[in-house]
Amino acid sequence: MRDELLYSDRPVAPPQGLSVTESASDGLRFCRSYRAPLEAVTERWTDPLLRRGWLKPMKASRFAITHASPAYLEAHETDGVYAIRVSIAFEDDGELTLAVVRIEPFAPITAAILIASGYTDHWEERLYALTDQLTT
Repeated sequence: MRDELLYSDRPVAPPQGLSVTESASDGLRFCRSYRAPLEAVTERWTDPLLRRGWLKPMKASRFAITHASPAYLEAHETDGVYAIRVSIAFEDDGELTLAVVRIEPFAPITAAILIASGYTDHWEERLYALTDQLTT
């Protein structure tokens, strides 16, 4: 595996002593509540112009929605070599819209590699930017 091609600003290798299958996990999970209607939140995900304002891509990566419905969205993000699946479940809870973002890496990438490379921080920044966009 060529470590320099991972989703990171610096090379990251899997934890020593573990094979890819042993170090793999179910992925990453983020839960967010937005004080906005469900339609406004899902529109920020599905409209490419609105999404561009908050979902900044990683270096040389591409984000593409593969499935969208009012309560669920699925996308892939890839740099052309490695990829992850992003699935978001939305729930309308009156004044709030709940969003559960699940990130599943495709082998040989693992959740541990995503965490070590700062990918989780990148998603935190993205979700804060979405909050900012919804409140302005």
